[in-house]
Amino acid sequence: MLKSVQSDLMDVNVDAKIIADGTGARSGAVTSFTGGAAWAAPNYIQDRHHKIVEFTGKFTWRGTVTIETIYAAGARPDDLSCYGRGTTDDDVRNRDITLGFHESCHRSDYVAYLGVHRLPDPPKLAIDMTVADFEKATAAFGKELKAYFKAMDAESVANTDEVGHCKSTWVRTRTCFQHTLP
Repeated sequence: MLKSVQSDLMDVNVDAKIIADGTGARSGAVTSFTGGAAWAAPNYIQDRHHKIVEFTGKFTWRGTVTIETIYAAGARPDDLSCYGRGTTDDDVRNRDITLGFHESCHRSDYVAYLGVHRLPDPPKLAIDMTVADFEKATAAFGKELKAYFKAMDAESVANTDEVGHCKSTWVRTRTCFQHTLP
């Protein structure tokens, strides 16, 4: 469970899971996450002063952040890593050099991020808040949630792709790391 809040105004229940590897990548392999970002603000009734006098529902944020690795046709977990994890000196020394190892590092990055960085708190809602404050609070929450998942992905790129023979080098040169085992 990543976030759970139940009250008269909140119905929040977000969890995470890792699912089995699959197929369908365009090339190589990709580990990604989906879900956990869908939410809905409640409707409300306002008075003539634009203050909320009643919420006609709850702030709802439910879902599962799903982490999955998919491989392209012909790509296998035991293929050699082309860049990033699987190409560092320590990885080569430890013989952790496969595409499957590289992708497992992305999974570990995502799990670690979810464990260390709390999901944003839902917006504070209250009777008598102005409609403008309500709209500001829900918009801010949407931006925080989007930034959270963007930062989660960026941290994994930094930790897993931009080390050893960096992905940015591979993109520029289209040259994979040449593994020479000790």
